[in-house]
Amino acid sequence: MTCFGKKCNCEHLAAKKCIYAWEQRKALELAEYFKGNGYSKGDLREVGTPVILYGRLYTKYQFVIDEVDTFVNPKSGSVYSQGNEVIVPASGETAEDIARASAVEKSGVLLGGDLNILRPFDFINPLFLALTISSGEPQKELAKKAQGKSVVHIHNSDIQEVTISYPLRVEQDRIVAVFRHLDHLITLHQRKLKLLRNKFFAYKAKSVPLVRLKNVKQRRRKMPDLEALIEQKLIDQLVYGDSQWTYRPDLKTEEDLWNNFRYILVQNNKDCLNGTSLSDAEFDQVRNQLQFSSFYKAGEWLVGENGKVMVHIQRDTEKLHLVVMNHEHVAGGSSVYEVINQYQALGNGDTGALAVRDRRFDVTLMINGLPMIHIELKNKQHSYLEGFRQIKKYIGEGKFKGIFSAVQMFVVSNGVDTQYFAAASDGELNEKFMSGWVDKENNSVTDYIDFAKSVLRIPEAHEMIARYTVLDKDAKRLIILRPYQIHAIKAIREASRNGESGFVWHTTGSGKTLTSYKATRNLLMDIPSLDKTIFLIDRKDLDAQTTQAFQAYANNDLIDVDETENVNDLKNKLKSGDRQVLVTTIQKLQRLIRKRLTEGTPEYNKIKNLRMAFVVDECHRAVTPTTKRELERFFCNSLWYGFTGTPRFAENPYPQLGDLPRTTEELYGKTLHKYTIQNAIHDIAVLGFQVEHNGPKNIIEETDTSVYDNEAHMLKVLDVILNKSYHKLGFQNGKGRTYEGLLTTSSIQIAQKYYDLLKKVKNGETPLVIDDRIKQVLPDFPKFAITYSVSENEEGSQVNQQRMQEALDDYNNMFGTKYDLSQIQGYNANLNKRLARKDDKFKSRNEQVDLVIVVDRLLTGFDAPCMSTIFIDRQPMGPHDLIQAFSRTNRIFDKPKAYGQVVTFQAPKLFKESVDHAVKLYSAGGTKEALMAEWDEIEPAFRKALSAVRVAAQIPADIPAMSRKEKEVFFSLMVCAAAVSNFYFFYTLVFAVCFYVFVRFYTLEGSHSLRRLCSVVLRFAGYACVGVCMAAFLLLPVILQFLGTSRMDAVQVHPALYPAAWYQKLPFQFLLPDKLGEWTNLGFTAPALFAVFVLFGKRKRHTALKVSFLMMTGMLCIPWFGRALNGFSYVSNRWDYIYAGLISWILVTVWEEFGELKQRDGIVTAVFCGIYLLYTVTEANRELKFWVFGIFAFTVLSAYVISCFDRKSGRCKRISAVMFCTVFVHIGINWVILLTGIGNGRIGQFVDAGTAFHRTTTSAPYAVSAFSSEEKEFFRFETDETMMKNTSALAGVNGIQYFWSLENRDISDYLRGMKLNRFRSFNYSNLDCRTFLGALAGVKYFVQRNSDVLPFGYEFKDTVVIGNRGYNIYENQYALPLGYTYDVRIPNKSWQNMDPFERQEALMQGILLEEGAEDIQGMQERVPLSSSQTLDYTVTCDDGAVRLKDGSFDIRKKGAAVRLSFEGKENCETYLYLRGVDSDAESLKRDLMMFEISSDVSHNQMYYHTPYHKYNDGQRDFVIHLGYHKEAQSSVTIKFSGKGSYRFDEMKVVCQPMDEYPEQAAALRECRMENEQISTNHISGTIDLPNDQVLCLSVPYSRGWRAKVDGKEAAILKANVMYMALPLTAGEHTIELSYRTPGLYAGVGISLAGIVLFVFLWRKRKKCEKTA
Repeated sequence: MTCFGKKCNCEHLAAKKCIYAWEQRKALELAEYFKGNGYSKGDLREVGTPVILYGRLYTKYQFVIDEVDTFVNPKSGSVYSQGNEVIVPASGETAEDIARASAVEKSGVLLGGDLNILRPFDFINPLFLALTISSGEPQKELAKKAQGKSVVHIHNSDIQEVTISYPLRVEQDRIVAVFRHLDHLITLHQRKLKLLRNKFFAYKAKSVPLVRLKNVKQRRRKMPDLEALIEQKLIDQLVYGDSQWTYRPDLKTEEDLWNNFRYILVQNNKDCLNGTSLSDAEFDQVRNQLQFSSFYKAGEWLVGENGKVMVHIQRDTEKLHLVVMNHEHVAGGSSVYEVINQYQALGNGDTGALAVRDRRFDVTLMINGLPMIHIELKNKQHSYLEGFRQIKKYIGEGKFKGIFSAVQMFVVSNGVDTQYFAAASDGELNEKFMSGWVDKENNSVTDYIDFAKSVLRIPEAHEMIARYTVLDKDAKRLIILRPYQIHAIKAIREASRNGESGFVWHTTGSGKTLTSYKATRNLLMDIPSLDKTIFLIDRKDLDAQTTQAFQAYANNDLIDVDETENVNDLKNKLKSGDRQVLVTTIQKLQRLIRKRLTEGTPEYNKIKNLRMAFVVDECHRAVTPTTKRELERFFCNSLWYGFTGTPRFAENPYPQLGDLPRTTEELYGKTLHKYTIQNAIHDIAVLGFQVEHNGPKNIIEETDTSVYDNEAHMLKVLDVILNKSYHKLGFQNGKGRTYEGLLTTSSIQIAQKYYDLLKKVKNGETPLVIDDRIKQVLPDFPKFAITYSVSENEEGSQVNQQRMQEALDDYNNMFGTKYDLSQIQGYNANLNKRLARKDDKFKSRNEQVDLVIVVDRLLTGFDAPCMSTIFIDRQPMGPHDLIQAFSRTNRIFDKPKAYGQVVTFQAPKLFKESVDHAVKLYSAGGTKEALMAEWDEIEPAFRKALSAVRVAAQIPADIPAMSRKEKEVFFSLMVCAAAVSNFYFFYTLVFAVCFYVFVRFYTLEGSHSLRRLCSVVLRFAGYACVGVCMAAFLLLPVILQFLGTSRMDAVQVHPALYPAAWYQKLPFQFLLPDKLGEWTNLGFTAPALFAVFVLFGKRKRHTALKVSFLMMTGMLCIPWFGRALNGFSYVSNRWDYIYAGLISWILVTVWEEFGELKQRDGIVTAVFCGIYLLYTVTEANRELKFWVFGIFAFTVLSAYVISCFDRKSGRCKRISAVMFCTVFVHIGINWVILLTGIGNGRIGQFVDAGTAFHRTTTSAPYAVSAFSSEEKEFFRFETDETMMKNTSALAGVNGIQYFWSLENRDISDYLRGMKLNRFRSFNYSNLDCRTFLGALAGVKYFVQRNSDVLPFGYEFKDTVVIGNRGYNIYENQYALPLGYTYDVRIPNKSWQNMDPFERQEALMQGILLEEGAEDIQGMQERVPLSSSQTLDYTVTCDDGAVRLKDGSFDIRKKGAAVRLSFEGKENCETYLYLRGVDSDAESLKRDLMMFEISSDVSHNQMYYHTPYHKYNDGQRDFVIHLGYHKEAQSSVTIKFSGKGSYRFDEMKVVCQPMDEYPEQAAALRECRMENEQISTNHISGTIDLPNDQVLCLSVPYSRGWRAKVDGKEAAILKANVMYMALPLTAGEHTIELSYRTPGLYAGVGISLAGIVLFVFLWRKRKKCEKTA
């Protein structure tokens, strides 16, 4: 809001504070003035210094000039811009042309002749001054000062006299920002318009445009399926959720994307481009640089230079470096985040075998115009793997080329399961590389919306590309970190910022090397105060391996990774000023500080004072507590971060050494992130283990190693490895695809023995022979090697070296290498690579090794995914060593590899105990409560707990029942739960409780007095009130709504009893699933009914149940109770679930008595059953129904026989077995009855399985939704289709059909007053195609499918196809908006005397206001004119079938018809008006009357609910719309559904001309509400009125609506019977309406009070218990 003049009294909408007056001054006081120097068009060149010519100001440039496209060679004396000048043309053709100004932002631009130049003072924004001069009064004033005829002139002196109004500088800046944003949007839309024109119209000498429309006359649109709904929800989350994505629906083709990228590139590089744009040739240079041959190459480019991703172009002799993306501008700066969908990836145009189809991508996320993350979505009925395979297919088809070759990450989801993975070629994509997301606590995040919130929002999505993507140089592939890796890196970053150390517990095999690299790298990037980060390891071979991995990852990174060849190299790199990541060993670091540095020297001080961060791999053993303390004391400014898969806990601590730490947490600090082996196996980040213990089972002392140190044992071990590990080693995969194994022993000597023995086995020198099955796959099996430290055993080092040389010679002969003892590290590195098989050469069988014999080497920190099995021939190791060793085998490799295999050969019992302990320890997180435990361990605790329970009660039956106080409090809770769940069932349950209290008191309480009954009832009623109060937040609004419905108006005739046929069928209903009527559904099983007869066969027992059954059966047989239990509306026995509960109670009570029938009781029971069977069998007219009663007879007979003649023990069990069998057989037969339709078509009431969703989503509302997706204004639609209820709400469009039990009474009154045909108060179907009613309801579209009837004024727009259904969409040319106005009021008395035709036409001329609101200032009162005409007609009856007698139609034949002939009118809607419908047809007394009514253009049906029908509301007058037609109609036929006498108080044919309707609609639309904003409970808009009028809103009236006019509360009036109205004065107004459910706030208040009271009663109960 902007205010001029004196200090204003209004509120600023944004700042919420007062704005002071704008100042007014002459332009002379606002700027310095200069003149430009002359240049003409003849001076222009293709290149040179940019120049602005005066003529371009009013043909090319806007109010700000940021790009100049004309160039000259500079002349002496030229005037250059200094930046922020305002220029005004000095001459032109008209005064309007030159009365405009532009601001020049850049310096160094030549300002040509005929330019007036203004340099504003500091308090004036140049752009604001340019806008002001070009707008409003200043522009008019300046135009008046222009002089001349054919050419007009303006001088600086003219400008100086113009009066300028301006605010404070800060407000000027805001105004300019708004206009710049609008300018930007206009530019974007102009570009979009240009592109569309190029596509839809032929250009460049082409005969046809690029895009053609098929079926122009009737364009077909296909409705998006469920995937489209998922897609839209995802886009909504990205755009409207907690994110910064901008949805770009205009970007659909590759050319669109390139143009968008070009625009963003130019905008982000204005300074580098000197305000000019990129020529086509220059942009071609850019495009060529972005044609990546692989996703990996794109990733290399995206690393950028110092965080800036750039392209380079040659402009003349200058090379320009344009920034595409700046990774330091995450979630801000120059970063632009856009989301597109349904991108069209075009095919190759071939039609043969090599043809590639066009494809549509689902959703793509772009950063600065480049696609970075691509998402493929499936619906929930399909696996997300289909999305994965679809991406793989698209990559193979070459769809990810061009601008899409920059994609780095893919996401696939079916809505409930979401995965992500790095971009790769179709040959490299593998399902195993997909990863789901987990939160910090390792809880799965599978829902696609939750995934979007966690991963795809900004800044997370940008960081996934910039921070958490790694380039593996060796494998030439992208790696995107898994979620637990990302959480760990974030945790380390957060700890480092707080100056804290800690450790990361990630299980072995979960990618710790990659995580530690990223963590080490990010420490150096994120913490500028750090000088170095050092990655510490504890062995030389791992030094080289880790350095190699780090350098592979850091090949294109922003930091350097260096290894340290020796201690001097380490010292030099620490002294250097480069910020580097160093990979080194503990040993080198220790030697440096102990021997290579002299205290007090400059280099000592420099290194000692370095600010360092140490990242320690395998921190549980790499740095001992002693070593770490030594290093910390030297590097006093250091942070320490450990990585381990097996931390030391209190259960497996370091040895006790003085006060040194003993656990990993004590040594490094708290656990920053945890990802245990259990988490990893659950997430399929690693495989599980399969452990076999093959050691001797009969050894008493398992720790005696001499038992195993012999050749016989070793041959048994080798037999398992060579002949019994076919599947373990993957021989089923075939040659070249087998797995590897490790054999670990306890000493070098034993390892050497195994090596020698293996050579003998292979040479056939032992009894052990390799199986032919193995040899068939690998004739050269086994290829084996050995590795150990030649100095591990000092005593035998000479022998070890000699034996190692022999092994090296064998290795050299096997693989053609040339290693000797001096190259042992090279040998180890080569062996590691051979085992890992990451290089292609090692995938050949000739280069593969099958088995490696080790002692401790390769048991930790080594990664070889193709290693499947570890064979352990040694005594059990410690928990951490076991898990480390096991984890060499459980890397994910291929599908056949399902487990990491572990085979032990010694001490099976001890090994099992050790393995169980280790698994528990490293699954449970180091606590003493493991995830799993043996029964022997927990049995003592269980028995102790059981003993404690038995102190209270020996058996469950001994547990005391609830106390009275507990029952009372519990009763309150149950009442609350029932009231909240469903108000209808709560109502019936109140009756059930009252019935129960009555029966129980008078049958079980003996001689208790009425006084006691009242006391109990009052006490529990009080507690019930507490429960009702607690539920009031929901119950009160529902009750208020129910009381406001018209269902209470039902005037059904309620006879004292049902018809005789109802009672005749009732006995069958006890066993059959038939529909009896009045919602009576029983259908019990045979044992349940038998239990009832047994109940009454028992004399003097179960009196309460007998009384209850008799009373409730009596209530079921009396209609009045059905009405009372249905809220006193119509008769409905839906309360019969209570009756079913009673029968269940009877069955449970007498079940055990089936086998104990005494003779007399049995006779009585048999008599009851016999009578029932005789009646039902004689009346059963269907075979299946006969079988039902046969089952009942079998039930009775079997129970009687077993009870009377089976005297053996256990007969009750035998009867129970028989009963169970009969129950299942009976249920089966009843189901068949339902399926076959014998049960009165019950199955036919349901749709076929799997079709409900299809029927819903292919109905008219979804057709409207598809058609009107771009519609901005409010509208409703009408259709001739019979839809599933409330489909409009599901489709998100506004219809006029809905089903709601708690309907709005005003709507019913309105439709009843209009005598609408086929109207039921709670189920509105349509407006019978009546033009006036549709217009007043805001109906804009009519969807036609089943008929040719169409209201007046509708014009065909489109045909929409969804599924196999086609819908014709018509648009109302005279549709009324959401808010329209009246200035004429209809007198209420006149309204009462109008017929329906006069009423509907009257509402197009004036408004009807509720009683008491007629006197509104300025409103005219006028009786509307009516154009409806009653037509004369003649009656023709079917011969012999219809007789006209005393004004009644005597129908003697079903389906007989009467024809009314008349002379209709042109351009009219024709109606048949039946008033006072009645009939004495006896057959209709409990049903409804149906008439089929046909005219020249329509076929309709009319339903009349007779007084005996449950939905009868007293309506006897009906208007049947016969349709609109330009030509005159001439007849109508009425067909009667049944025989009998039909009477009508009046029957007339009415024509209603449509001649005046267009003008009436136009008058109402003349002043309409605009700028509509509609949300769930809010409507707002603006309106400008020339005079006082009443605004009518086509929203049904409700007491829940509140209105504000211009921010002030305003009363809402009920208008036109069912709509809302607001009286308004002349002028502009802002309208706001908000909805609050009536009774909600009061209900919440009552609920809070009820909860407080409940808590008080609860505490009082507790206090009473303590006192007791």
